[in-house]
Amino acid sequence: MNIDYLVNNDSKDLILFEPVHLYPEYYMPPEGFIDIDDIKTVKEKIDLYLSFDIWGLGVMLYEMMIEKEPFYNKNKTTPFNKSYQLKKDNFENLSPELCDLIEKMLETDNSKRLNIDQVIEHPWIKNFYLNKNSINETQ
Repeated sequence: MNIDYLVNNDSKDLILFEPVHLYPEYYMPPEGFIDIDDIKTVKEKIDLYLSFDIWGLGVMLYEMMIEKEPFYNKNKTTPFNKSYQLKKDNFENLSPELCDLIEKMLETDNSKRLNIDQVIEHPWIKNFYLNKNSINETQ
């Protein structure tokens, strides 16, 4: 896990840089609407930021594979405010493994959402990587 930090040379204190997320509203996970100041520990903040990134990657994966936005939002002028409904009607042309990965990356409960290690170990990622390597070995 890579976390941006700086050690203050004078005091040897660890200074954590909070990432800035500039997402369109559907890239913002449901927990993105909470007040970050309510989170007390550094570990909880890091976990929250990392879950934002998995969500954003899930949105991008959906968009790359389906070429549409992943959520229904009837009123485009207002934020989702936790009313995410994943568009699954476009899943029929995707493998079950890819559908599973997308759904787990776009889990609205961030405590149930995949972390980066689980994404890397997911069968769809592993199969893609193994297939890519077998193609490269035959060339």
